[in-house]
Amino acid sequence: MSDKIKIELGPIQKTLLIPLWGRAQEYEKPQPIIKDKLAHDIISRLDFDFSKMAASMPAPVQYNTAVRAYHLDRELKKLIGQYPDATIVNLGAGLDTTFWRIDNGHIHWYDLDMPDSIALRKQLLPEGERNKLITASAFDGQWYGQVKERASKVIFIAAGVFVYFEEEQVKKLLLELADNFPGADIIFEIYSKQMLKLREKAVDKQGRAGGMLEQMKWGIGSGRKIARWSKNIKLVEQFSFYRNLPSTPENKELMKKFWLVNLFGWFKIVHLRFK
Repeated sequence: MSDKIKIELGPIQKTLLIPLWGRAQEYEKPQPIIKDKLAHDIISRLDFDFSKMAASMPAPVQYNTAVRAYHLDRELKKLIGQYPDATIVNLGAGLDTTFWRIDNGHIHWYDLDMPDSIALRKQLLPEGERNKLITASAFDGQWYGQVKERASKVIFIAAGVFVYFEEEQVKKLLLELADNFPGADIIFEIYSKQMLKLREKAVDKQGRAGGMLEQMKWGIGSGRKIARWSKNIKLVEQFSFYRNLPSTPENKELMKKFWLVNLFGWFKIVHLRFK
């Protein structure tokens, strides 16, 4: 009998395997933009055929997961430099391993996700003294009180989460976070409506990778539009997803491919602050 861990996840939750696989693949490259050995190790413990995923996944998907991790690491490190005892809440954490890549020995960390995702996470990435688990939907405000360590700064991250939900759901969550965590920051990626159309066209052409690629629903072109939702939301920074990257041969080739995305800002990292 195999001692590998079986995977039982809901439709959206199962997408957590994609960034895990993407970071593990990145680790094997000669010039990785992130080095996530933990993700690479976790892959070998799961009862799942990742070779099929690699064969069926559209080419940019793996790279995008690594780029997103690179940007989040970079932005979090900048904030932690200012607030060494910060509290980070990872919304829709899946099997994310950011804590182990950026931990300074002082931060507090909460990984939040649905029950099936947290059950899997407990088997692979158990809690520690400064990294805790919260079992909840990000859109269920009942969990706010479970963030007990708030220190000098609370920072939310949401990697590959909001785009799978409707705008009204995302808006409601951000307005509630602004009310309940004044002074907090949040970092996530946004896709313009044009980018979503391109993505769906590419996915339809190549297939949905065995059902792994769920439909993306929320498209918005700028963090400025989000800031207009409330006087309590401020845009700190936004930049094109394919900018501010290390200079490697792979990055240079991809910049040629995605120059239109950069030019028109169809895919961005957004950093907001709640007043």
